[in-house]
Amino acid sequence: MVTLTERQNEIIKLLNQYHILSADKIAKMLNVSTKTIRNEIHKINSSLNLNYIISQKGTGYLINEQIQLEKEYASEQNIQYLILKKILNHDFYNFYELADELFISESNLQRYIKRVLHSKLIIHYFIQKRNSSIKICRQQNQLYLNGTETEKRQITTYFLMNELNQYNFNLSMYQSLFLRIDILELQKIITEFNNSHHLNLRDVEIISLVIHVALMLERVIRGNEIINEVDFVNDEYNHLSIQFANILQIRYEIKLNKSEIKYLSLLLAGKVPSIEENDINEVKQFIQQLIIEINESFDVDLQQDSKFADNFLIHLIGLKRRITNHTFLNNPLIKELQKNFPVIYDMSVFIALKIQEFFSTQLYEDEIGYITLHLMGAIERLHTSLHKKIVLIYPFGQAGYDYIVKKINHIHDLEIEICCQLSMFDAFQIKEYQPDLVISFVHIEEKVGYPIYVCHNLLLEEDIENIYNILKGNHTFKKNVFFEKELFHIYNDIENKEDVIHRLCESLYYKGYVDQQYEGLVLAREQIAPTAYGSMFAIPHAVKKAGFATRIAVALLDKPIDWNQQKVRLVFLFCLTKERNEEFDLLFEKLVGLLDESKKVRELLKCKKYEEFLELFLSE
Repeated sequence: MVTLTERQNEIIKLLNQYHILSADKIAKMLNVSTKTIRNEIHKINSSLNLNYIISQKGTGYLINEQIQLEKEYASEQNIQYLILKKILNHDFYNFYELADELFISESNLQRYIKRVLHSKLIIHYFIQKRNSSIKICRQQNQLYLNGTETEKRQITTYFLMNELNQYNFNLSMYQSLFLRIDILELQKIITEFNNSHHLNLRDVEIISLVIHVALMLERVIRGNEIINEVDFVNDEYNHLSIQFANILQIRYEIKLNKSEIKYLSLLLAGKVPSIEENDINEVKQFIQQLIIEINESFDVDLQQDSKFADNFLIHLIGLKRRITNHTFLNNPLIKELQKNFPVIYDMSVFIALKIQEFFSTQLYEDEIGYITLHLMGAIERLHTSLHKKIVLIYPFGQAGYDYIVKKINHIHDLEIEICCQLSMFDAFQIKEYQPDLVISFVHIEEKVGYPIYVCHNLLLEEDIENIYNILKGNHTFKKNVFFEKELFHIYNDIENKEDVIHRLCESLYYKGYVDQQYEGLVLAREQIAPTAYGSMFAIPHAVKKAGFATRIAVALLDKPIDWNQQKVRLVFLFCLTKERNEEFDLLFEKLVGLLDESKKVRELLKCKKYEEFLELFLSE
């Protein structure tokens, strides 16, 4: 599909309206140079692969009426955004004219309109919490959005930063969505303001602020001002917003009213730290309790990481501000985090549930992604500081021993303690030292009860890598530890995700692996963040580890069901115990790896028997 920019759409709209216009007239209407207009027209024709806009000597440009443009020229997300922008930029917009301008049928336009405000976050924050009746209305074929100016901006900004996910960190990619504001210039203004006032904004917060302010400026320039809608007043932020407003007013030759300056204050409040002592103490207590519960549920002791509590305190204070001020921070890494770090992301969902209870709110996936990043840093620090004890069985006396010790003491990021050097005849003493690993240069017949790595040479780089992987737990999982034939099902009458979750939980209950409350815990997990990531499969599980054994119940569905806007035919429902199981963590990663193996998913869906399914799933 071809995508046209907002400016290019405006050019087409003007030519449809006035029939013929010179480059100079179009340039004046859009406040750009004639060279820019000529370049844009060239890009339109190149993008559409048609001579759609033609030049008539001595008069100007016009639409080539011999060409009927039937192809849809933008992605569904971009069309939804264009619909939103056009409706917001006018008090009313004619339904039929909008369909013509977007080159889509009237029925397709109606379908797109219904989806514009369908996002889960928009529904939660703007419809359930703020305005239960906000929607795009159609009255006598005139379209309008019935929200306040503040709500319109918040919805548009969210749509920009979350629905149009192809832009993310590249600010220049947003430029086509703004006609009157130079995005990169605004970014420089905000960066200079951040530096001069020592606000310590992160890059992602600067990007968010740039988009919010750019939209505000465009709306004000168009005559869409906020009038007495913002109640937020804080001396610290109000002082900052007045200074920032002065800079914007001078640069863009506009006048910002008091409500707009309050709106700027709200935007800054969502990004700039301001911590009260009471907030610090309350959140500190919450974090300490959270660390205890994480250790109990996942066997990860974050108390051993000196930085996690402090870093997470700052994060939660910022999160509290964003919740209070209804501001949002998108996370361009969210899909990658879900896909590549599934175990840590699932821990983040558990933490998100606790945060929701603490702040009496509901987090969305972007915020959960930031929790994942904090956990990744903490867990990596724990790994690098883990103290690993090694017993050496080295039969050659001192010859070569110093070389071996030096090599082992520098195994990447591990802190190694060599407990002792034993003779091959003293292997029975190993248990006295309780090592993480025994490295032996001879074969040992005696079963010592600890992992042993036998090295048959002078400890080459290959041996070092193998030892490192063993100590870090990077080994392959045992086959068929968690599947059972009685937990494998093929269904032809499933209608929705609740139905399949109920049946799989029921089969786990009959086997004695869960109690009757387990289904509620699985549904609670789905409410926080759906577990269907794509490729036709879902991996639901409980919000906390409450199983009596670690097992996986499987369902193959004859027909796809809707799972939070994803089509699903293959379901793996996890039953997990509180004890940490590294074998299961590896299997979990293998399951998420199916996201990149749609062919294998299709093959699994063809299986008719448990044995056939298991053999195919476990195959490399």
